[in-house]
Order: sequence, then structure tokens, then C-alpha cells
Amino acid sequence: MPESLAGLASLAVLALASIAAAHHDYRSRRIPNAIPWLALAFSLAFALLARAPPLYYALVLVAFAFALLLYFVGAWAGGDAKFFTACLALLALARFPTQIADVLLLPAGVFLLAAALTAPFALFARRERAWRERRVLAGAFVASVKDAVGGALLAGLVHALGVIAFSWSLDGIVSSLAAGAAGVFAASFVLRAAFFAAGLLKEKIPLQQVREGIVPAQTLYLDSNDALRSWGWRDSLRSALHGGKSSFKPRGRVLCDARRAAGLTALEARELKKVLKSRGVGFLLAADALPFAPQVGAAAFALALLRFVSLV
Repeated sequence: MPESLAGLASLAVLALASIAAAHHDYRSRRIPNAIPWLALAFSLAFALLARAPPLYYALVLVAFAFALLLYFVGAWAGGDAKFFTACLALLALARFPTQIADVLLLPAGVFLLAAALTAPFALFARRERAWRERRVLAGAFVASVKDAVGGALLAGLVHALGVIAFSWSLDGIVSSLAAGAAGVFAASFVLRAAFFAAGLLKEKIPLQQVREGIVPAQTLYLDSNDALRSWGWRDSLRSALHGGKSSFKPRGRVLCDARRAAGLTALEARELKKVLKSRGVGFLLAADALPFAPQVGAAAFALALLRFVSLV
């Protein structure tokens, strides 16, 4: 089978899988297992028919390992990890990887581009509320520019460097466009920080409605004096500067972790409600968890289209 035919088929399947995953992720915050498994089975079957090089399978394994790592650290839910792997398998069909750089940089490129799309997708998903609270959002944006220097802006700059590195594996105008878009990543993180500061991506959940799967907006823990406290990136930075052995988690009994994409477990929800109720707190500040499948699908399709165009 010609590589161009496999690439054309991969674009069609990637578009269909992305639309289906985005639809389910928006409606139920879950991606049915059938979508990534069928997409992965299709991509591997076409790879065998098109006699894909060993680097193709290496790329799929790297994508799987990367997604699995993010799943184990709690940054992604299981559906996100499976869908990311399937998207990379389809993306690589558009134009087979020819060098080690492709194997390493294509998964990074999809992840970075999807991260940059988070803020625009969040604005679109919450467009009505954003318009109603535009003055508050504008004020929060100004504040976040100052406040994000140590966090959101730093993360954005790291992503920008990643885009520049990724652009080295591309040619001509595509490389120029990728490098020129690097600043978008920094702006995206600042914008997302503004959304969060304005309350656009968080809401107060009454204590009786706290349940399994809810993603808390802040990490809460009990310190050595049994006082209820929150933990954020500033605390991690302060702990690291003071030589803390565990800079990324608080010292004490952690009640909920805001970095865990899967949200609260049933046991955590029960314990958290008990602790908050005993301290007279009647609500939990929860993150308005946005679906990640649309961003991953859009990023993978954009890169697949660019690679297929360069092939033909």
C-alpha cells in the first residue's frame, strides 16, 4: 500500500476519532474505550499493510510511555492517555518518521500544541459566562500578568522553547510558522491563569454534592497542628528554596490533590467532607474540569495535515 494512501486514510480516521472523542468528553468528561482502541487498531493495521519502518512503532511506544507517565503522576485520566497514544499512531501514518528526532519531537509537539490550545478552548466553552464577567476577567488578566511571572509565564516560556526545538525537525515555512508561534504558549498560560483567577474555571460545590470524580481547585492538607491549609506552586517553590526534601507535596495529611486529573476518589470525597464539615466549611472550591480530547485531536490533526502535505 502506498504511504500517501495510508496518510490520507489516517487523516480521515483521525478527524472522525477526534470529533467523536470531543463530543463524549464535552458531554460526560469521559472518552469511550472503543474510540482509542479502534483508532489504534486501524493505525497498526494500515502500518503493517504500508510496511511502516521500525521508527513508526518506536514513535507509538514513546507516545504510550509519555502518556502512561502523565497518567501515573495524575496529570491525565486514563481516557486522555489512550486517546493521545491513538492520535500519535494516526499522526505518524500521515508521513512515516524518518529520523530519531521525529520519534521524540512529534509526541512533544502534539502535547505542547494541545496545551497552548487550552485557553482558547476554555474561552469558547465558557464564552457566555466570560462575556457576562468580562470586566472581572479583564481585571484578573492584568493581575495575572504580574502574578504569573513565577508560574504561568515561566511554564509558558518553557513550552515556547519546546516549540522552537520542535520546529527544528520541520522544513521551510512550516518551521518558520512553528517558531513564530512560540510566544502564543506564554500568552496562553497567562490567559489561563486569568480565567482561573476570575473564577471562570472554578466553582463552589456545596458540601453535600462533593463526590467521586470532582477535581478540587486547590490542594488541601492538614499540617502537623491539624490546621487546614492549601498548597500551591508558591509553596513548592518556597520549600525548594529552603531545601525542602519534598518540594512538590505538602508535609502533612493530604486531603485532596488539585493536580490529579481523575479527581477525588470515593474515599477522599468522604474524608474531605468530614474534615470540612468539622471545621464549619460548607463548600469545596472545585476546578471546572475542561475536556482535553478536543485540544489533543486538533493538535494531532493539524500536525498530521502539515506532514501529509509535505509528503505529497
